[in-house]
Amino acid sequence: MPFFSGSGEKYLNGLAGNCGCLQNYVRYREKRSFGVSLSRKTLSKGTVIMTKHGFRHRRRALFYEKNQIDDTVTCTLCPRFCLLESGMVGACGARGNRKGVLYSLNYGWIRALTMDAVERIPLVEYYPSMNFLSVGSWGCNLRCTTCRDAHLIDEPGTGRVLYPDELAQVAAKLRNKDCVGVAYTFGEPSVWYEYVLDACKSAKRYDLRNVLSTNGCLNGKPLRYLLPHLDAVNLDIKTMDSAQYETLGGSLETVLQSARIIREADVHLEISRVLIPGVNDSEKDVTALIRFISQELGRDVPLHFLEHIPNGRTAYIRTPESDLIWAADLADAHLNNVYIGTP
Repeated sequence: MPFFSGSGEKYLNGLAGNCGCLQNYVRYREKRSFGVSLSRKTLSKGTVIMTKHGFRHRRRALFYEKNQIDDTVTCTLCPRFCLLESGMVGACGARGNRKGVLYSLNYGWIRALTMDAVERIPLVEYYPSMNFLSVGSWGCNLRCTTCRDAHLIDEPGTGRVLYPDELAQVAAKLRNKDCVGVAYTFGEPSVWYEYVLDACKSAKRYDLRNVLSTNGCLNGKPLRYLLPHLDAVNLDIKTMDSAQYETLGGSLETVLQSARIIREADVHLEISRVLIPGVNDSEKDVTALIRFISQELGRDVPLHFLEHIPNGRTAYIRTPESDLIWAADLADAHLNNVYIGTP
């Protein structure tokens, strides 16, 4: 019995039969609105009021603490620890409190779906030359002005609903296109936590691999709970400056601890750094990153220096190729697997 019927069945078959329709695939057939503007500025204040539309396709969150006196809750998924009154949404835009219960609001919502070579994730030493079904939703717990996925992150309540087993079916039908699994990427998949967890379990039932591309701003308990269902992780370490992380709404120590936990769990790990001229390309910062990987994770952990491509919202220039080569030369003396490329 297909999980889609009618036009949905045609969509499923077409997706598996024609790889071209996967490229930059975004569906808007089931657009919904929260009834309020969830702008980046509004979300950073943490004062968004949730309307009933925001709870369509909701799923109860796994990691939060309820106040025993009133309906406020504290989200414990990431280091922001958002304290939310009933009707409020967290800084990520993807988790909301309704009458003392925290819900994942983007459960099942697909904002982007495409088939990518594993090297695009980037993971170059895990199933090289094979493909993954890359999927993402809206929401992020960081506020990076240089983000290339801002057009996905900043449109809550839009996309197409695709439940975990349906997603696994799509990936399984693409095996004849050398697709070996699902990559949870675009935006920040850690704030899509409950969906990613369920989708990983569904993918395993179809003998598919699960890989995650993340900013690493995920607390230890939920990360450890997710790792048994993952096969590989690409972790983006944006800077080694803790103050700079705080301006983004993140925590450097949490990110570094995430890298240690992943490594200890024996899950394949690769590290990325998008090198932004004038932001995180100083010799001090790059050297600190190389030292952390070599001393705490191991010389064999791959490191990717990626080109920054301007998104039109900032004055930061495109990363010169010479800067990428310079950073790679620094890393080559301490690490065994260093790569440069474009995200």
